[in-house]
Amino acid sequence: MKYGFIAYGNLKSEFNKKPLDEIHTVMKDVEKIAKKHDIEIKMYGIPYGVSEDFVVVYESDKGLVNYYNFGLEAILPYTNTRTNQVSIDPIM
Repeated sequence: MKYGFIAYGNLKSEFNKKPLDEIHTVMKDVEKIAKKHDIEIKMYGIPYGVSEDFVVVYESDKGLVNYYNFGLEAILPYTNTRTNQVSIDPIM
C-alpha cells in the first residue's frame, strides 16, 4: 500500500518574498532527503482555499513513522505544518 502525505504550511519569513526559483532550489535539497527516506515529492506550490501559503504532496510505501523521521531530518522552507495522511489503494 502507498501513503500520501499532504503537508500544508507557511513559508518561513526568509522565503516569504523570494522568487519561486529560489524555493525550487531549496526543495531540491528537501527532495534529496526525502529520497533517502523512500519518499517522493509529487508536487508543491501555492494552495487555494486554506489559510496556509504553501503545500507539498509526498508519496511513500512507508507509513507515518518514516514520514515523521524525514521531517526531523529535512530543513523545510515552511513551518507550522499540518499534514493529512491518505492511504492510496490501487483501483482494481
